Amino acid sequence: MERIPVRHINEARKEPGLSDSFSIRDIHTLLAGKDMVQELHRHDFFYVLALKSATGNHDIDFAHYTICDNAVFFMRPGQVHQLVLKPESTGYLMQFSDEFYFPREKVSTQLLRRASTIDHYQLNADDFQKLGTILSSILREFAEKKERYEDVIKANMGIFFIGLTRLQSSNNTKKVSLYTQERLEKFLELLETNILSM
Repeated sequence: MERIPVRHINEARKEPGLSDSFSIRDIHTLLAGKDMVQELHRHDFFYVLALKSATGNHDIDFAHYTICDNAVFFMRPGQVHQLVLKPESTGYLMQFSDEFYFPREKVSTQLLRRASTIDHYQLNADDFQKLGTILSSILREFAEKKERYEDVIKANMGIFFIGLTRLQSSNNTKKVSLYTQERLEKFLELLETNILSM
C-alpha cells in the first residue's frame, strides 16, 4: 500500500519571515485566481479552513464533503485529507502547531480538543460572520506584528474555539454527550502524559 505523505507546518508555506508554528492566510489571495488542488496527504499541525463563499470538494479521513458557503473545516494533526477549492472562493486558512496555542494550559488544551472534535461545521451566515470577524482580526495581527501580537492572536483563537464549541452545543445532528466528551478528553490527557512511560 502506498504511504500517505505528511506535510509539516514549516514546509506548507514558502514565504520568508513566517512563523514556524503559526500562519493565517486570506484564501482569495492564496488562490490568486487558480484552483487549489491538494492530493491525499496528512499534516503534523492543526489546519482550519473557514470558507465564506466557496465551491469544491474536501475529503477528510475518507469522508466526502461538497464545499459550500459558510463552512469551517477543522483538522487535527494526523488526519488524512485531500482538497479541491475553486478560485473564486473566499475565507481564511489558519495553520498552527500544538505548541503554539497555550501548550501548558489545561483549560485551553481542552477547548482546542473540544473544538476539533468535529471536522466540518456548516454555519448560517450570521454565525459565520461572527467567526469571520475574529479570523479577520487574527489575520490583521499576524500581518502587522505589533508588540505582543502572538498573545493577541492566541486570545482571539480562544474566542474562535469557544464560538465553535457553542455551535456544537446547539447542533443536534452530531451531538456527543458531555460525559463521553469529558471521558475522551481525560483519556487523551492521560495518554499524552504517560505515552513515554509505557
